[in-house]
Amino acid sequence: MDRDILQEILKRYAEGKATPEERWFLEEYYRLFDRRKDRQVRPPADELPAWEEEVLDRIHAALPSVARGRRRRWPIAAAVVLLLALGFYLLYRSRAPVSSVPVPATVAGQDIRPPQTARAVLTLANGQNVFLDSARNGGLAVQGNTSITKPSNSQIDYKPGTHSAAGPVLYNTLTVPAGSRIFTLTLSDGTRVWLNAASSLRYPTCFTDKERTVELNGEAYFEVAENRAAPFKVSKGNVEILVLGTHFNVKAYDDEKAIKVTLLKGAVNVSRLAVTGRQQVTMKPGQQAQLGGNPSATGSIRVKSGVNMDAVMAWKNGMFSFDKSDIKTIMSEVARWYNVDVIYSGTVTERFHVEMSRDTRVSDVFRILEATGGVHFSIEGRHIIVAPGTIGS
Repeated sequence: MDRDILQEILKRYAEGKATPEERWFLEEYYRLFDRRKDRQVRPPADELPAWEEEVLDRIHAALPSVARGRRRRWPIAAAVVLLLALGFYLLYRSRAPVSSVPVPATVAGQDIRPPQTARAVLTLANGQNVFLDSARNGGLAVQGNTSITKPSNSQIDYKPGTHSAAGPVLYNTLTVPAGSRIFTLTLSDGTRVWLNAASSLRYPTCFTDKERTVELNGEAYFEVAENRAAPFKVSKGNVEILVLGTHFNVKAYDDEKAIKVTLLKGAVNVSRLAVTGRQQVTMKPGQQAQLGGNPSATGSIRVKSGVNMDAVMAWKNGMFSFDKSDIKTIMSEVARWYNVDVIYSGTVTERFHVEMSRDTRVSDVFRILEATGGVHFSIEGRHIIVAPGTIGS
């Protein structure tokens, strides 16, 4: 790579302006170095100090002064470590045979793009389905005294009329299938909800004066409009989350053992009806409650403090973020985002660190994981076959 081009990429990365492809390029080779320090990409031990000094000088020369003194989403300290590792890799590759660089064995010619559109489906009170990816923007429907509008291809808003409508409460369901981009919903009280892929939310078209209750299956981030006279509740089976006005994330997929409630702002009360009676905890910002959704569960609700909020909210911010995660945890998110089936051939014991844009082809995710040597992937249509890598075999 031309030195000027590399320096320009390093500069954009440090300023937080790198494209997803440029971030992937830098981050992939950092992880390749970081996880395989005793393998092909490490310089000889007696040359390491001199190489480190040389690359550090180059990095400091490449980074603009404004970037050195400002904390971005990618902290400069972490960027320097990343770029240092990249520099080692590039220097070493210029001295080593090309065959020494590991090449992922993903089936050539087969790949899956990330979701290109939000393909949500709105089910009205009468059972009619409205496919929102093909519906025109603007007025969408009227439910009772509430109008539904679609301001963009990834959002719908509910606006109640000036007078209360007589009659029963009407319910709508918003479903975001696997292989869809995130969809945003504004409820009639002003609460905003972001729904992840393979998720659904059932809710009243207009809330009553005393209670605001919605039912979630999957993952959603809530920014609840405050109304002390009418607490907001999120329910999933026998689990209930009670809030007044706050920001929190709920991950409650049927195929996962634990429901996770993470609080970013305000306070929430999480309760579960178990065989031993009702259990409940009150959470503070920065905490995460983990609990089983099965009514036969007997364990208490676990609360973790000091949770990595960037990792929890990565899905909403267009990122994959895993820290020492097992392959099944990673592949669950991959399956929902890319709408693929996952087949396991053997046991993968490696744990992985992954942090990259979700706006990338699935093969790019696999290249980073395969670079550890702990796992191997094959793509057959929309089926992903996961097998142990050279380390795990």
